[in-house]
Amino acid sequence: MPPFLFATVVVVATLICLALLVRLAPTAFRITTLTLPGVLLSSFGAFVLVGAPWVYDGHPGTARDPYLALLSAGMLMTALGTVVARHLVGRVEVPRTELPASSTASWLLPVAVAGALGIFALYLVVVPEVPLLVLLRGDSASTDLDLAREQALKLLPGQVRYVFSLTRSIVLPFLAISTYLEARRRRRVRWWLLFLLTFAVGAFFAAATLEKSSVGALLITLFLGALFGRGRDLTPRRVASLGALGIGFPIFVTSSSVGFDLQRTGDVLLALGRRIFYLPSEVVFRYVDYTGEHGIFFMGRTLPYVSKYLPDGPVAIDNIIYLEYYGTGAITSGSANAGYLGELWVNFGWYGALVGAFVVGALVCVLQHLIATAPRTTATVALRAIVVYQVVGLSSTGFSGMLDPFGPGSIWLLAGVFLIIGLASRRRRRTVRVSSNLVTV
Repeated sequence: MPPFLFATVVVVATLICLALLVRLAPTAFRITTLTLPGVLLSSFGAFVLVGAPWVYDGHPGTARDPYLALLSAGMLMTALGTVVARHLVGRVEVPRTELPASSTASWLLPVAVAGALGIFALYLVVVPEVPLLVLLRGDSASTDLDLAREQALKLLPGQVRYVFSLTRSIVLPFLAISTYLEARRRRRVRWWLLFLLTFAVGAFFAAATLEKSSVGALLITLFLGALFGRGRDLTPRRVASLGALGIGFPIFVTSSSVGFDLQRTGDVLLALGRRIFYLPSEVVFRYVDYTGEHGIFFMGRTLPYVSKYLPDGPVAIDNIIYLEYYGTGAITSGSANAGYLGELWVNFGWYGALVGAFVVGALVCVLQHLIATAPRTTATVALRAIVVYQVVGLSSTGFSGMLDPFGPGSIWLLAGVFLIIGLASRRRRRTVRVSSNLVTV
């Protein structure tokens, strides 16, 4: 059987087995309501599994069979973890009632926006040069633009870069969604002005470093926040809108750097399609290939925090893979993230990848349960939109990134917030119930 056809058969068989698992807990995977397990498996299927036949066919050798088996088994174990967790925590649907009025938001949101604006002003003072302005000037070489991008966030001294990163990726999107929902509910001009100010600053901050996904992330989370605030389902038309929001800024940045014309724009679209639907799957293959070529598993040495206490740690595996397979002689730094399956494999092999995939599926299901049981407020709707976007990134974000609370791992930080909100709400309901019983007596 030709390699491409064989890999296609495996992918189809995997999807059939996945459909059988989904039937065991269908509401847990419902993509129209954007449940987190459904989002995770859909994004993994679209960004990793779909490209597997082309990767398998284009990379002959001993690594491609374990690579294909890893993708198939890992996806099924993730789904199995969700099914088991769902039966343990029970079924709870996310409420779709109207957002209640909140007196706290009247003063807290403006104060929070003022704080975020202060951090943004500090960023403009600290950064030597904003890459977006360098690009718009159009009078700098590509090397100057690359240096400005490095200095804009990665090379900032001390812990201040984490404050900027968290503000850009979590705080400003949260405030933009919250002010939009409040403006829509209150229908006051000052709230619309506050939303426009927050969105404008968030968009500029996201675009400042020219990271191609940041502006798309802000627009997508705002779109999701509006969707959740109105209690609407996802439709094919809305999926197309999300895709357009996600790729608009990357096309602009790349086309600006190479010049605008029809042929180059077509090349940009092809390159972007390869980046989205092929490269994430190929990077997983590179991780499998690397362990086979070097005969080594890192046993946790690529993980943050823990690796500091292990012999010969920490290991920047994303940089190693990038330099070995994608870098050139002039490039000394870069990242090639393989998603949770790839990094679990490179650390612990088959046992770690399969058990870890099961745990990831279970944790995402528990997080969905926390979201569903939390009270429906402006804050929880905004947090839910951010979490949904973060879950999409798990298919192409390494496990080490998932543990970084100031990066992609902020998903678990948000899970803690939902847990606290849920516990506080449950305690408040218990107090009200006890008080009503005392009055009855």
